[in-house]
Amino acid sequence: MRAHQRERFQMPRWVRLAVYGVGLLCAFSGVLWLLLHHFVQVEGEFGPEPSPFQHPLLVLHGVVAAMLIWLFGLLWLTHVRRAWKRRRNWRSGGFMVLLLAWLAISGLGLYYLGSEQWRQYTGIAHWLAGIIATLWLPFHIWRGRRAVQLPP
Repeated sequence: MRAHQRERFQMPRWVRLAVYGVGLLCAFSGVLWLLLHHFVQVEGEFGPEPSPFQHPLLVLHGVVAAMLIWLFGLLWLTHVRRAWKRRRNWRSGGFMVLLLAWLAISGLGLYYLGSEQWRQYTGIAHWLAGIIATLWLPFHIWRGRRAVQLPP
C-alpha cells in the first residue's frame, strides 16, 4: 500500500472550527427563517404580517453564506484538491461540492430572479439542498475518518 493512500486530509483546527461554526450558523439561520416564514405571523395594524425577525435573519443568512463560500475556497486549496487527486472519499466529497455549488447559485437566484414562480421553485430546491448538505457533512466526515482507521 502506498503511503499517500493512508494520508490524512484533516484540515487545521482553526479551519475545521470555522467551517463547523459558520456552517451551523448558516444552517440555523436558514432553518429558523424557513420556520418563521411558513409558520409565524404577527398581527399588524392591517391584519397578519410576517415576523419582524425574518428580514434580519435573511441578512444574517446571506452574510454567513458569503463567509462559507470564502471558507469553501480555502478548503478547495487545502483539502478538496488533495483528496480528489488521491481518490479518497471523493464520492461523498464530490456530492458535497455539488450541493454547495447549487446552494451558492440558487441563493443568488433567490436574490436576483424576477419571476415569482421561478423564485418559488428555486427556494424549495435551495432549502432542500441546505438541509441535505447539513446532514451530509457529518456523513462525509465519518466516511473520511473511517477510511483512515481501516486496517491496510
